[in-house]
Amino acid sequence: MEVEVAAQERCTWSLLKIFFGTPRADQFELASWVEQNGTVLFAGEDGSGLSPAALSDLESQEQPEASRAYWDTLQVGYLDWELRLVSLGWVSEALYVLGMHSHWAAWSSALGSQLGLESSLRRLDAVASLLRCFPRLAPQGLPADVPGQALQGADEFLEYRARWQAQCAALLRDEALWAGGGDDAASCREVVRCMAGEQPDADAAARTWLELLVSRLLSEHAVIGRQADLLQLLRTCVAARPPGGADDSQQRYLSLFVAGCRLDAQAALQLCSDGTSWLAAHAADALAAHAAGTRLASSELEFYECAQPEFYRLAASASLAPHDPTLSVAENYLAWCPRSGEFALRHLFRRTGGPQLRLPAALRGVVGKQDVKGSVEGASR
Repeated sequence: MEVEVAAQERCTWSLLKIFFGTPRADQFELASWVEQNGTVLFAGEDGSGLSPAALSDLESQEQPEASRAYWDTLQVGYLDWELRLVSLGWVSEALYVLGMHSHWAAWSSALGSQLGLESSLRRLDAVASLLRCFPRLAPQGLPADVPGQALQGADEFLEYRARWQAQCAALLRDEALWAGGGDDAASCREVVRCMAGEQPDADAAARTWLELLVSRLLSEHAVIGRQADLLQLLRTCVAARPPGGADDSQQRYLSLFVAGCRLDAQAALQLCSDGTSWLAAHAADALAAHAAGTRLASSELEFYECAQPEFYRLAASASLAPHDPTLSVAENYLAWCPRSGEFALRHLFRRTGGPQLRLPAALRGVVGKQDVKGSVEGASR
């Protein structure tokens, strides 16, 4: 359970940074966020994911491509085994699944040249070659293990993507390549249509509003313009793929997306406050540092006589102080509380017999030896 909570909070925190920690949300950051957090984001989707058992079943088959699940995986596979959508740009995993095709192993066998697999392998090799050239807007370059073509700016990206999609379209028009391939060729062709950006095929591949959103961002946009444009696209995708199911995580992340598109720091903080005190405390600081969240730090909460960032730091300290292993962390949170930190630290000393505690550097000049002595004497009476 703790591992699940940590994964959910990491997912929330990283999305918060995309909207409030950068000048403008970037669709490749959003695609990467979905990829890195797929297990959390799609955990509640009924029947839309590929389970470990299903993947194991595919790998154990002599001809995995004979199963519809194989081609569905290439188009819409994801989740526990981190298979990613071609339409979402998860190229490494798509290449892995493509490599499971039985014709590769058959061709390498002694009888490979006698099985008439040349046309099938030409198709598979053509698809794999195009995937390795997948366009990515990456001004800082790509890691060595990430396939694709790194483009430096929006104009360069648009030009390259147009050429790349034209190559995909040309491959689709090569009737000789697809002739006589049966269902296998037809399924492979559907994958190429997704790569070519043919809207009906790309939309059909997406099973959730989030997949549809990222797919359209990658296939139709170079950079996200105004946040309002992203919000409008988000609403279109939600209308086409409404969140559902018993799990409310999709609705929670949708609400966070809306808050991010609107740069509504207060709404984002309210959503984060439903998580652990750690998430709320750090989210409050991050949001208050953004231009849209200046009021969080400048206006005091009624009855608490402190701003929201300090309120959530105090809450984090209160949750940590009762446990000896995290007591020192609780002290450090109090060091960030200019209004109430001194009082809270004195209270903490009275409870723990404070002389053995090491004061945080930020409070050593505030709480003197006499204060500590008085607190201890008060605790002994």
